[in-house]
Amino acid sequence: MAEKLIGMDPRQSIKVYPRLDQKYLKKGSLNFDLIRTKIFKYQDQPSIVVTYLIYALIAVGTGVTSVLITGIENEIAKFKARVTDQVINGMGNNMLWGWVFFTCISTGLAFIACVLVVYLAPSAAGSGTPEMITYLNGVNNSQWFGLKTFFVKAVAIILAGVGGLCVGKTGTYAHIGAMIGIGILYLPISSLKYFHIDARKREFVAAGMSCGMAVAFGAPIGGTLFGFEISQPNTYWQFTSMWRTFLTCTLGVVVYSFCIDLWYFDGWVLNSAPLRFNSITFPIPTFESIPTSIVIGSFCGLVGSGWTIGNTYVNMFRKLYYTTHLQKCAEVTVLAFMTTTMFYWLPFWAQAKCFKQPDTYSEEVYLVQYNCPKDFYNPLATLFMNTEGTVIRTLVGGY
Repeated sequence: MAEKLIGMDPRQSIKVYPRLDQKYLKKGSLNFDLIRTKIFKYQDQPSIVVTYLIYALIAVGTGVTSVLITGIENEIAKFKARVTDQVINGMGNNMLWGWVFFTCISTGLAFIACVLVVYLAPSAAGSGTPEMITYLNGVNNSQWFGLKTFFVKAVAIILAGVGGLCVGKTGTYAHIGAMIGIGILYLPISSLKYFHIDARKREFVAAGMSCGMAVAFGAPIGGTLFGFEISQPNTYWQFTSMWRTFLTCTLGVVVYSFCIDLWYFDGWVLNSAPLRFNSITFPIPTFESIPTSIVIGSFCGLVGSGWTIGNTYVNMFRKLYYTTHLQKCAEVTVLAFMTTTMFYWLPFWAQAKCFKQPDTYSEEVYLVQYNCPKDFYNPLATLFMNTEGTVIRTLVGGY
């Protein structure tokens, strides 16, 4: 029988004690290991080469996994857009059939992603970052690690992205990096048993999570600071952990950039969004830019606060009333249907202008013909029918 969830207002949850929901009473705590005691300091340790090899494997594993997720998602999205173009065939009277195909394939993929998470690996739900933070701070969330969670997480984020759900990969990559970090320690190598204690495992989990964050943003320093921010108060975090985590993040970003360039350009061009070496010029700031910046910042702050408040109430409602697996899958399917319908029809309603296809452009982006003549493409449809990550990298990279 499904456990009855008790809803709590998240704005007041910190003030309520004892808590009305008892979910975390079932969680255990990790062992408190005094890593500065003589038992830790003078026991036999593996060579420094083995330690840095683990960090290197974490970086390579996180970078390659992120490339596979990105590449497979892009290829499926381009296939979906290409078939949609074939159905429309540049003719306005075929728009309805194109919408039927585009919406059905999108909602079907989103439904499969939800079924995998809800029925096969509930620990893969959400970004995974809050669970990683609780683990690094002593809560035994060991069920958030494992091969089943890893594969379901990777497959579900691909299907959800192609299915039209507006989900980011930042938290997902961090969770995947953390799982790779702890999974490397259990390779069949005898010297790795030294790291099979909570204090040492958490150091590699933090490095993997930071590497995933760095790969998602192309920011090794940002990923390192993220790991430091959520790990620093703990006894396992040392000064050397900062530099090892930074090297892991740097190598992970380099591996990701190298592999993504090989995927699309058949060579390392050092010109991808995560790792850019070409010169970029920016306009010189003037006095007139100050009030503009104030207006933009104020508007974005209001929009962000409004979204946060609305999101809080929506999730309060979902926690109280969406308690069955069927309800959760139906919610995802309806949401995917709504978003893909909007993505499909907005370029048509906006009457976006068609442009001639350029002779050269990035293979990462598929130029969607939509209702345009042959050898022309619709820029707004291209924006909506490619993956979110592809669009952002294209806009930032200037491909």
